[in-house]
Amino acid sequence: MRASLKFTRGAAAFAVCTAILISGCSKDSTTAPKTLTSVSLTPANPTLNFGGTQALTLTGTYSDATTEVLTVGVTFTTSAASVATVSAAGLVTAVAAGTATITARSGARTATANITVNAAAALAVPTNTVPAPDRLAANVISLFSTVYTNRAVETWKALSSPAATILTDPFLVGARNLKKYALSNSVDIEFGAANIANAIDATTMTHFHVDVWTPNAATNFQILIGNATGVAGTSIGLYSAGTLATGEWVHLILPLSSFTGLTAKDRLNQLRFVTSGPMTIYVDNIYFFRE
Repeated sequence: MRASLKFTRGAAAFAVCTAILISGCSKDSTTAPKTLTSVSLTPANPTLNFGGTQALTLTGTYSDATTEVLTVGVTFTTSAASVATVSAAGLVTAVAAGTATITARSGARTATANITVNAAAALAVPTNTVPAPDRLAANVISLFSTVYTNRAVETWKALSSPAATILTDPFLVGARNLKKYALSNSVDIEFGAANIANAIDATTMTHFHVDVWTPNAATNFQILIGNATGVAGTSIGLYSAGTLATGEWVHLILPLSSFTGLTAKDRLNQLRFVTSGPMTIYVDNIYFFRE
């Protein structure tokens, strides 16, 4: 009987120990996964000068107190695109004096950064004008000049242009009327988009001409010419002029064949100036011609 009792007690003790071990293993295997508890955006209060940029970083804090820079599934928005824009990667560009709030979102979590943009320093303006063009009128189709009869232009700043782009028209230098653009990064000019009768048949033209003056050239000034659906089809041509000289008139005399993608020119209806960042330009003598 005593031997049997000792065995029973040993078995009970073994069972208790086994239960404790199983319980301990079960506890370790049910650890909850970490969850995102908060996010922060840095720097939180940057100040930029006109045309400056700032990269923002979104950092997440998890339930286990670890942190991680968040890049996947993150969206950025701005409260005032006329003051500061933000890219999908969180790069802020200052376009005008003022303040803007940038909001970053990851799932249900959001964080903000308050952007202050200083007023732009006063920029130089042209004090002279370019000589009047002397090409034969019969060989020219003009959009803007004081020498030739200009074709109808529906708008010198289309609704498709960025809201932050500002047109001053006219801008007078002496008695000469120029067009001034404070570009955020582009402007669209339309002459046949609303009324196809205003489109230009440039099939016999060989070149495009524009005079440009800038005090603060961006790194890549581009010109696009659009052709609406016509007999020759739809096409968009692109010419990259690079960095323009500053403080002087630059005469861009460009073969239409140098506009990559311009496969048709029987119904030209749009002109676009594009820059790699904020840039002020003054333009004169915009026309097509043949040699």
